[in-house]
Amino acid sequence: MIDYNNTNSSDTFDLEDILEDNQFVLLPPDVYTFQVTQLNLNERFNGSAKMPPCRKVSVHLDVYTKEQQKVSMKEDFIFYKPLAWKVFAFFRALGLFQNADNKCKIPWLLAQGCWGRAKIGQRSWFTQNGDERKTNQVEQWIEPDENVLKANAKAVETYRRTMEANEPAGTMATPF
Repeated sequence: MIDYNNTNSSDTFDLEDILEDNQFVLLPPDVYTFQVTQLNLNERFNGSAKMPPCRKVSVHLDVYTKEQQKVSMKEDFIFYKPLAWKVFAFFRALGLFQNADNKCKIPWLLAQGCWGRAKIGQRSWFTQNGDERKTNQVEQWIEPDENVLKANAKAVETYRRTMEANEPAGTMATPF
């Protein structure tokens, strides 16, 4: 069982911690508990053959295995209308978004520290040298259960008060 309130906020670390954190772990496909640890809000997607250049947000997650092993991963949210569903699904998984018409300001800043669950799979890609690599990728954001909602209660309450008061605190408009 994950302790949602113990987030290891130590101010000290040693070189072993840094080296240990940088080792890549490929997770077997399964449903995992995660915590949002970092948000990079002002990034750019350079575009591709299928999508134009646009804004993106990178969300860093600590994913916990059943054995309580912590695995860090990053998930990008590209601000392109056909991908809007991914943003809304992420915030629904945190219990921070329940608007059926998907029209509101997204509470990006409230997501940091929140817990959720996601189905994690593997994605294959090729390096410039043609070597195949695999990485962890969220396949599905899972609707929050009672434990997630309790863990995120402060953020959820802040979001609800903000939406009721129609204040922009902790939000960023989604340009879809």
